[in-house]
This record gives sequence, structure tokens and C-alpha cells, in this order.
Amino acid sequence: MSFVSRRAVAAFGTLGALALASLLLAACGGRASRVGDFSPQGEAVGCVYGAELPPQPAPGERCRDALLHTHCGVVSLVVEGERWRAEPPLYNTDRTGPPPGWDDPFQLGQFKRLSQGRGVFVASNGKLASLVPAGSWQPPACD
Repeated sequence: MSFVSRRAVAAFGTLGALALASLLLAACGGRASRVGDFSPQGEAVGCVYGAELPPQPAPGERCRDALLHTHCGVVSLVVEGERWRAEPPLYNTDRTGPPPGWDDPFQLGQFKRLSQGRGVFVASNGKLASLVPAGSWQPPACD
């Protein structure tokens, strides 16, 4: 079951649906269980989905709530105006959508920068996607 339903995304838009999901999490205590401790490279991530963050975290050391568009696969993510691309991109067997276990059309989770050139998306269900800065790369067209 998705934390962000298609109906919520249609009614409120992507940012509105993310805000709605954040409100729902806050109403439920603002915390959820740990979903991932290690990045695909084996580095400690420490993102706790829905965790309350310190008021002034050090730059690059905090997990940011994120809504990943997955309808055509796990391909790219924009966080605070910065575009990241999945490396490798993740698809279903037909390369027409996300792999099994990922929500469609959006996956709620958290993003953490691991270094200047690497980041990780930790989905609310524990799935991981390794990310690198997109630079001038553009995601493929998606219907």
C-alpha cells in the first residue's frame, strides 16, 4: 500500500501530496521504523523514515524527505532544486515502470547525500536507489 495515493497526487499535486503525507506521519507520532542502514556501496546511511531532524543540521549530513517519481522506473530525483540520476536506473522486466516492491507512480522516502558525487534514496519500504549528480543529463521521456 502506498503512503501517497494516486488520488492524493491528482488532488493536491506532487508537493501537496508530499505535504499531506508529512502531516499524516506527524499525526502518527512523526516517527517510523528504521528502513535502511547501508547504501548500495555499504556505507552507513542512518536514515530513519519520518524521523524528526535537528533544527540546524550540518549541510549534507541530514536525510531529506523526498517524493520519487517512479512511473517509468527509478530514474531520477530532484532534491532542493538539485537533480540526481539513479546509477544504475531501476526498472521492471519490461523497462516500462519501477521494479517489484516500488510504489507507482510515486515512492515516498528520504534522500541523503553521501559525498559530493553520491547520494542514496531510502524508500519508505526499505528499498534503496544509488544516485549521482545528473549534471546536464536529462531523464528519458515518460508517458
